[in-house]
Amino acid sequence: MADLVAVLRGDELLLLRQPDRGPAAPGGAVHNLGALPLADCPIDMEHALVLARGPAAVRAYRRALSRWELLTGAALFGLGSKALDIGVDYVMQRKAFGVLIGTFQTIQHRLADNAIALDGARLLAYGAAWAQDENLPTADTSATMAFLFAAETAFKTASEVLHFHGGYGYTLEYDIQLYFRRAKATRRGRLPRGVRAARAPRLRRGTDTRTGTGGEGGLTMDFREFDELASHREAACAWVEAHVRPEWVEEQRRSGTHQTAELHTLLARDGILAADWAPEYGGSGVDPGFARAVFDELGRRGLASDGWSTTSMVLRTIEHVGTEEHKREYIPAALRGDALIALGYSEPDSGSDVAAAKTTAVRDGDEWVINGQKMFTSTAQLCSHVFVLARTSPAVPKQKGLSMFLVPTDSAGYDIQPIHTLGGQRTNATFYADVRVPDSARLGGVDGGWGVMHVALVHERSASSPGSDGGSLVRDLAAWARTARRPDGTTVLDDPLAAERIGRMAVDEEVTRLLALRDRWRVQKGDLPWVEGSMWKLFATEAAQRHSSDILDILGPEGVLAPDAAGAPANGRFEEGFRAAVVGTIYGGTSEILREIIAERHLKLPRNR
Repeated sequence: MADLVAVLRGDELLLLRQPDRGPAAPGGAVHNLGALPLADCPIDMEHALVLARGPAAVRAYRRALSRWELLTGAALFGLGSKALDIGVDYVMQRKAFGVLIGTFQTIQHRLADNAIALDGARLLAYGAAWAQDENLPTADTSATMAFLFAAETAFKTASEVLHFHGGYGYTLEYDIQLYFRRAKATRRGRLPRGVRAARAPRLRRGTDTRTGTGGEGGLTMDFREFDELASHREAACAWVEAHVRPEWVEEQRRSGTHQTAELHTLLARDGILAADWAPEYGGSGVDPGFARAVFDELGRRGLASDGWSTTSMVLRTIEHVGTEEHKREYIPAALRGDALIALGYSEPDSGSDVAAAKTTAVRDGDEWVINGQKMFTSTAQLCSHVFVLARTSPAVPKQKGLSMFLVPTDSAGYDIQPIHTLGGQRTNATFYADVRVPDSARLGGVDGGWGVMHVALVHERSASSPGSDGGSLVRDLAAWARTARRPDGTTVLDDPLAAERIGRMAVDEEVTRLLALRDRWRVQKGDLPWVEGSMWKLFATEAAQRHSSDILDILGPEGVLAPDAAGAPANGRFEEGFRAAVVGTIYGGTSEILREIIAERHLKLPRNR
């Protein structure tokens, strides 16, 4: 059906005119799975018009293919989104065993995964379109990433929705089979080589605003390549060089305590902890960008501040739901470095079902008497308080009878026992035997703890929380693969299968980054990213587990070497990362809990419990 055909022959870009497309023309349309405009026709190269030769011709042809990848990726995102809409609509109407199949947990979880991936595909497509508009060197790579991810996501979504239709999905009376066929016919199986060595442009803010023009409003996004911390990095590096002792990294690894008291004191002394806080609550006036750059530099050097991360989450919760008395008592103390707060939600028999907490708080005049046990209270051995969820009304439904308390760790009746983990980190079990706290230690109303904890969990799952950036294992792996030699003298990156796996990790890492930026943008607007934070946390932690496992496969026998073993690649960071990634899908709400949140709040599916 084409009038003109562009062909790259060697380094020549040719333009061919089809002389005859009538019924008697040789060849013709080819029937295919997706009813795509495919044809099998002879091409006459003798009468071709040479448009360009040399590198310019190759670049022009590749740019045209890049445009095709971008536009087709955007179309596939649209296809997948419509397939998801069809799926949600169907499971909300179809009944099995007397109930809507949309209440089935397995179906909800799979639809939630599809929703996250489609959001990632949308952000990749927007970023790629912007990169092509700006004529950036990374535009082709961005388009390939967008196409690859959208193609895989669209097919996965359409195939699962078809499955949820049961036998009806197989019939031609239902449209989902059209989406299923087109998604498979349009995708391409292997990752183009360009993705393996490059990275898409970094967004400035991930802005997503309505302009108020053109019907429902146009979409304006700023993908300007800009390092917000650039002006602070030199000063942050100088601060770290002046104050940080290299042995602290090894001490954190050896002890499993991912918080260094001496470092925390220095951060408080220089106002870094108090950056981005109002003066009336102890804010220091230190530029928040400088503070972020310091924590970023600490992370690059392998130093964690987990105790400060949990403390920050609780402080932001106090900011949202606390009384003025709470704000003036706890926030300044923490910013001075005098208070650290651990999280006390989980219990031995409840895990992620924190609403089933058995720890009790019984009122006795102006005090509460707390009895029970909490698990996984990480860094509590260094903390001044534990943020404890306790049952205050046992006779009401479980979510409605809970309250939150800030329990001092020097209280009589408080005890702590260490628990050592697969990832090398120490966590704790904490015990409360007739621990007395004043009523002023209660945050939120009596029996209002469930709502308070929800606010705290939003901050815990947010990509804007301290320490949520982390390093890039994929970047470190690529650097290693470029120089590591096989017995035949080739590098690991010369192996096309290894290169493709690294490229696919890079695409996931880019989706993770874009989801994080969207989450941070919501926080910057002053919103609580209830759903966006859950989407980021779920995708990021599950991708990290996949990547860390794939990395060990690529490394081969050397991959299992621990950090203290001679010859361990990247000083054992890959082996350590594999062990540490396991907990990511558990803390702050398991992947299953997050899928239920996304299914209920984003897809509007009914509660299944």
